[in-house]
Amino acid sequence: MEAKYLADYLRNEAGQKQAVVFYNPNSPFTSSLRQEFETRFKEKGGTVVNVKEFNLSKKNFNVEKAITEVNQQAGETALVLLPDGQVTDSLFHAIDLVKVNNGDNWIVGSWSLYGPKSLAIADLKPFDKFVLFSPWLGLSSPNQEFIQNARDLWGGEVSARTALTYDAARAHRQALAMQDKPTRIGMKETLMASNFSAEGATGTIKFEPNGNRWNPPGLLVQVVPCSNRHYGLAFVPIESPYCR
Repeated sequence: MEAKYLADYLRNEAGQKQAVVFYNPNSPFTSSLRQEFETRFKEKGGTVVNVKEFNLSKKNFNVEKAITEVNQQAGETALVLLPDGQVTDSLFHAIDLVKVNNGDNWIVGSWSLYGPKSLAIADLKPFDKFVLFSPWLGLSSPNQEFIQNARDLWGGEVSARTALTYDAARAHRQALAMQDKPTRIGMKETLMASNFSAEGATGTIKFEPNGNRWNPPGLLVQVVPCSNRHYGLAFVPIESPYCR
């Protein structure tokens, strides 16, 4: 789903016909996400071009060389940033690409870039043409009671990871309650049952027969100025491009 969001936005909204993917080829997750993006982007009529400096996990990753390779392509070329979950320096290299690009080319990126490390750039210009996928954002959450309770408890904003962890806990609690004598196999069967559902931070939690979440949450976000935030910037839904 993440790849679909990014590919569709580049083609349908940003009007980009060409893209370069930066990722960690040694990460099964980012490699799979890259393949999913390329398949979808090509289905939409886009072209994926290759550059030599694409491996974000390289310790000696050359940001300037990567941007130069992108700009040497024939025609406008977007950057697709798919860093891993911080098991290497790929996230920091991806953020450096955002800085050096400085808003010149379109950039779309995975959820890994959604966080304070990106906002620490503390300059709006690099985010001129910058869109990320996020599975959840407090501003658009269907469960505002969860948001308020979490703020009261922790005294701060709630992250997407916290919301998804809460969802997992709610799903497991509901599955346990639906069994007289819970077992590991019983948990799996209950979670995948057609009559199973639970209410979480992101909305209704249900699962398809293959184990994937039914109607998984997700949205695209951008960065806007926000004077009451730590770096003066904030992630907001692209449909509501203003700070709250």
